[in-house]
Parts: sequence; structure tokens; C-alpha cells
Amino acid sequence: MRRGELARATGLSIDTLRFYEDQGVIPPPPRLRNGYRDYPEHYVTLLGFVQEARVLGIPLRRTAEVLAALADGATADDLRAVVQERHDETVATITRLTRLRDQLGALLEVPDADVDRFVASFAWDGRDLDAPAPPGETGGPAPVD
Repeated sequence: MRRGELARATGLSIDTLRFYEDQGVIPPPPRLRNGYRDYPEHYVTLLGFVQEARVLGIPLRRTAEVLAALADGATADDLRAVVQERHDETVATITRLTRLRDQLGALLEVPDADVDRFVASFAWDGRDLDAPAPPGETGGPAPVD
């Protein structure tokens, strides 16, 4: 099948197919005598796998490694190891996000008076901090008349 047919069969754009081929995610297909690419039917399955891996958040480079390993005879255990790796990363991310959610929630519970005191502790009046202070307001001696 030609690239346009493969794009229609998978729902991917021709540019995406070209990118996956250029990045080595899918192997280059055989070519016909006229030089046109002739994608075998199993490329639909390969690209379905790539799309599912993307949904699962598996990086494209890792997906390419898995496809290469599968082509070289990887086992179900090898594939499970990749899924376990992604699972562990997801659990760690959820743990971090849960901690962040709890911290933000705690900050939202701080009484307004405490927030006002915190803000006031900066004592910034909106002036440019690099500009010299008006005489007599900060730091130096008051002007003498």
C-alpha cells in the first residue's frame, strides 16, 4: 500500500508517517520498481502499537526500541518490562502531584491576615528598587534647608 493509503488506514498524517520513518520508529518499507514505497499490511498494526504507546506516554524513542526488540524476537516478558517501567513512572508522578495538590490546598487555607502580614513583610511600595530614594525617605540624612 502507498503512504496515502497507510495514512488513511491508520488515521495518521503523511507527515507523521514520514517522521516515524525518518526517526527509525518504523522500518523503511520495501520499494516498488518505480521507487514508490510499498507498505506491507502489518504496518497498520505497527502504527497502531505506536499510537497506543503514545497514549500511554511512552516516549517515541523507547517505542522504537521496543518495536526493534519485538522484530528481533523479544518476549512477552520484555514487553511487560516496558509497561512496568511506564507504570512505575506514572505512580511516581501521581505521588508528586498528590503532594503538590496537598501543599497548594494547605496554602489556600492560610488565613487572610497571615497572607497580608507576609505580603507586608516585603515592604515594597512599587518604586523601582534601583532608582535612588528621594532625600529623607530612606537611608541617608534628611536635606538641610
